[in-house]
Amino acid sequence: LMDYKSTINDVFSPRKNLFSVPNYQRAYSWEKDKHVTQFLTDLKEHPESVKQYHLGHFLFETDEHNKNKFWIIDGQQRLTTVIIFLACIYNKIKKIDDYKLVTTNIYNDYLRTTDGEQKYTTVSYDNNFFENLIIEGISDKVDTRSRKRIKEAFDFFTEEFNKKDVSIEDILKWKELIENAKITTDKVADKSEATQLFTFQNDRGKDLTELEKLKSFLMFNIYLGCTISGKDPNGDISYVEREFEAIY
Repeated sequence: LMDYKSTINDVFSPRKNLFSVPNYQRAYSWEKDKHVTQFLTDLKEHPESVKQYHLGHFLFETDEHNKNKFWIIDGQQRLTTVIIFLACIYNKIKKIDDYKLVTTNIYNDYLRTTDGEQKYTTVSYDNNFFENLIIEGISDKVDTRSRKRIKEAFDFFTEEFNKKDVSIEDILKWKELIENAKITTDKVADKSEATQLFTFQNDRGKDLTELEKLKSFLMFNIYLGCTISGKDPNGDISYVEREFEAIY
């Protein structure tokens, strides 16, 4: 279903594929002046001679009930930014007749499927806000730090796309770079494997917080302890996930 070497569009374009951030992960934390600005700068400065843009590695866990739903274990900051970025492109060109097909494809591949399902969902406590602002274009109350950062990223891309020296051709070129960006993916079938891999993954964007290091440490030691004792670690790891969901 998902190739190790792939692109953003290959992963998102199958109609039934859905992506979600688990609630035990931190919410959106990229800062506008640092990570989000760099994201666009990298696209602007991508050399013409280099065919593909590199977006790094992503780790997914397959949902136990829906084989087409993938939980994002590593890479959610980059992926959330990609969706915000593409939503802003959609907003910029959706009223231009010449780009009807392009806008339909962006909407159905990244925002809402033809079945009406939200293609990408954030942690549940931010998702109503994300759905309103990013997918429906409706302003909403900014009452958490992560919502503030989602809005700042959205406003930043919107302002950049509205600059007089930025053409629709420029914007579509950046869109192509992101959609065809080279990525590598790992897909895991259960929590113990996800925990093991996540512990050794280095998310290139923003360093793990002390809280996340603690979560990772606890989950990995449960995994090790259960490996030694022969017990299935998934139940205990789920318990830690629920506690961290409550903390977040």
